[in-house]
Amino acid sequence: MFSTNWKDHFEVLQPVLCRQERKTLQRLRSPKRKAEWLAARRLLYLLKGEYVPVHYNDHGKPGLADGTETSISHTSGFVGIILAKKNVRVGIDLEILSDKILNLYPKFIEPELLLSQTPADKIRECYLHWCGKEVLFKITDNQSVSFKDDFTININSLQEKGVAWGTFSKQKTTLEKKINYLFFPVPPKTLLIMWS
Repeated sequence: MFSTNWKDHFEVLQPVLCRQERKTLQRLRSPKRKAEWLAARRLLYLLKGEYVPVHYNDHGKPGLADGTETSISHTSGFVGIILAKKNVRVGIDLEILSDKILNLYPKFIEPELLLSQTPADKIRECYLHWCGKEVLFKITDNQSVSFKDDFTININSLQEKGVAWGTFSKQKTTLEKKINYLFFPVPPKTLLIMWS
């Protein structure tokens, strides 16, 4: 969990932020958004052992100046980052579970594909589909996709931690990935972390 006071992170990172990053930070108006942005960079600093600037491609996908592949996700006071060697595509997604997804899931999955019997399990299953598709979306870096039609997530069983299998298929492109997941209790809520 990270501090919601962005100034805490800024004090640590101020000496290493480049001019372009300072400009980006100034453009962020919301203190929450500033905290997320800075917390991601602070976590990268801890993971890498040195500060490496983050750059973004034309689609908004983050990358590191040293060529390290990266994916960043944040939600409700949490930030997650996954790093990999150059040219090894990775994706991560974090979500706090909410029953609001029960009104949204038909937009990204056919209702008959859900197997859960209880409302609590249905919420978890919906989030596995949503987050798994987000992970694949970040890996493919293809902007003109349909989450409902181009991505498929297969879940063998609903556990606290496990593996789902994701497929991206559009025109002549197919990608299959193993996607790890973990339901992490953050009382009174639950955080889902998915990565590949």
